[in-house]
Amino acid sequence: MVGVSAKVSIVGPIWYSTSAIDLPKLPERTISVFDVQPMRMSFYRHLAQEVDYYVPSISAQFLTDNFNCIQYICAQVLFKRKRQLNSEYHRPSYIQFVERMGRWDKMITVDPDTSAYKLIEKCSAVISMPFTYTALIARELGNPSCFYNPTGLIQRDDRAAHGIPIMIGRVELQAWLEALELPMPTR
Repeated sequence: MVGVSAKVSIVGPIWYSTSAIDLPKLPERTISVFDVQPMRMSFYRHLAQEVDYYVPSISAQFLTDNFNCIQYICAQVLFKRKRQLNSEYHRPSYIQFVERMGRWDKMITVDPDTSAYKLIEKCSAVISMPFTYTALIARELGNPSCFYNPTGLIQRDDRAAHGIPIMIGRVELQAWLEALELPMPTR
């Protein structure tokens, strides 16, 4: 069926298969962060996009802001990329940034093939770059979830958010994290 006679059903999440990769042992106050890996410009050219949102500078700001805000509330950052990095497809400056970031204290990076679903189950909250599916998985599992937009380029009421709040700028992200009222870590 097509056109006016087509039937559309909103059915909720459609689960992907998960991997057999073991999860690392996570502290109680762990917040998962999911970004969108910027591809080389040659990939985007054929899409004829008006605005380049998924670029290394925005991805780096997204990750840095998340790291700093999560550190401020004394929580652990867990970062998972969607796929393995490949210099043929991904921007070299992003690859270099992620490699440096992986050496930061209080930053857990996991293999991209690790199940996002399993990680989200074990975390206190999820912060996703607009508009990744991980935010929807978190909501379905009952975990606090938001999209973080460091630039203000994405509107707060964008329907692609599916009702998940969009935090714009570091001040809003920090306020959202502080409002989570996570139990303080035990010493």
